[in-house]
Amino acid sequence: MSHITNRLMMLLGALFVASILYASPAAAQATRTWISGVGDDVNPCSRTAPCKTFAGAISKTAAGGEIDCLDPGGFGTVTITKSITLDCRETEGSILASGTSGINVNGANIVVVLRGLSINGAGTTPGTYGIHVFQAQSVTVEDSYIFGFGSGAGRGISVDTTSSNVQLFVNNTTINNNTGGGIVLQPSAGFSAGADLNNVRLLGNGVAGLALSTASGATALSATMTNSQIAGGGVAGASGIVAKAPTGTATIVIKSSSISGNPVYGINSNGAGAAVRVGDTAITNNGTALNAVNSAKLESFGDNDVTGNTSPGAFTGTISHS
Repeated sequence: MSHITNRLMMLLGALFVASILYASPAAAQATRTWISGVGDDVNPCSRTAPCKTFAGAISKTAAGGEIDCLDPGGFGTVTITKSITLDCRETEGSILASGTSGINVNGANIVVVLRGLSINGAGTTPGTYGIHVFQAQSVTVEDSYIFGFGSGAGRGISVDTTSSNVQLFVNNTTINNNTGGGIVLQPSAGFSAGADLNNVRLLGNGVAGLALSTASGATALSATMTNSQIAGGGVAGASGIVAKAPTGTATIVIKSSSISGNPVYGINSNGAGAAVRVGDTAITNNGTALNAVNSAKLESFGDNDVTGNTSPGAFTGTISHS
């Protein structure tokens, strides 16, 4: 009897170990997963059995991993809480965000990369944010199109971080027709944010194409914009660039760009902590081209073209390129 019992126990033990080994691959998260317009979220998100949505794939993707698009499709809104890359550059990954945000980013010290996305706020109820950043270390947006957000804040990209300092990188991206602004940095009290924009088109957005504000108590905001275009398209109440710093600092450097067609201001620098520096940039066909108030700085590198505006306004000073 003892011999039989021992063999039975050994058999049960072997079956237990085998069950663990069998279950582990299914439970593990992959470094790279795949989605498809004809996928299914019950799948493991492999290349041969892709998932259907970003939300379905993200739970099966390891932190620091990547979700790739196999073919064009509408892949749904998503909340990101870990470092990850969403890459649809070789095709088109679409997000339709009716009455909500397209992408929420909310994870301490995470690094998020978004490529090749079309984020559309259209719907019975327009969307609120294309990309809404609550907390992160950095968010990179490349080769994307964000448009049509018109409910609530109605912003293309909004950095409203409440618990971390954030760096935003935007490259080769169009952000247009958002009622509350193209790109807005307005963190909570005690936090800072920065943005680096290259080859970015901010078109037909309400309020401002690019706005930095310390009104909520942020300590330091900064942005650099190069080889880019801000065109208001005559949208009522729109300005091109806004730096508002009643407290803290908001600093913007603009190089080799154009700012046109904004009915209110081309550039509005407001507050003792606001400083905007502009070089090799055309500022044309705006309401007031240059507006600096409340001890703000609005400085020129001396090589700008300010023409065709209802009122030219004036730079507060000239600085060298050194």
